[in-house]
Amino acid sequence: VDRFANEARIMKSLGHDAIARFFGQGAVRDPQTGIDVPWLAMTLGGANLREFVKGWEFSLAEFKTIALDAIRAVENVHEQQIIHRDIKPENFVVNDINGSRRGMMIDFGIAKYIGEDVAHRPMDEFTQHAEFIGPQFFSSPELIAYARNKAQLVDHRSDLFQLGKVLWYLATGVVSAGTIARRRDPTGGALHEILVELMHDDADDRTPQVATELRATLDALVA
Repeated sequence: VDRFANEARIMKSLGHDAIARFFGQGAVRDPQTGIDVPWLAMTLGGANLREFVKGWEFSLAEFKTIALDAIRAVENVHEQQIIHRDIKPENFVVNDINGSRRGMMIDFGIAKYIGEDVAHRPMDEFTQHAEFIGPQFFSSPELIAYARNKAQLVDHRSDLFQLGKVLWYLATGVVSAGTIARRRDPTGGALHEILVELMHDDADDRTPQVATELRATLDALVA
């Protein structure tokens, strides 16, 4: 319930074509139990990236479109002083818009404002103890450290690290567990060169440090 309320709180402050749109929220009381069941109305998306990649034949032009949508979504989130913290293939969906496949970001359940202390909120305790095994394959080193120590700094660069892993998965269908392999790069090494710099363990070593620069770098991948 805490995550649900947080998602509505965050989505109200966002408005972007690459982010699911928030329409409203409320609650319906279950007459049998007397429990108020919350609801949230938002844009319905298509298959998430995990499902999409399974049957997708790589197209550089299509990859670039979906990847740029994902980056633009993260860019907008960061402009609103928010960090998503849960960027993974399941949290992007692919929609067919006028015959073109486009990416859209969803799921803001554990997103937070930069500088906001949520260390003792139920959503963070739940993520730490019950759910972390799944998302950890797309988590940054600092987000993994945060699960053990709530004093660990996690900022917008963690989102970019996670986004790099998502883009590599979109391009290759491989979930990286370490240094990504250049020979798997369907662009002949150009994408690898971008993402390997984005996914250093130390956040200070990552380049670029902001989503705007990442978008410009990836946009130049194909003229």
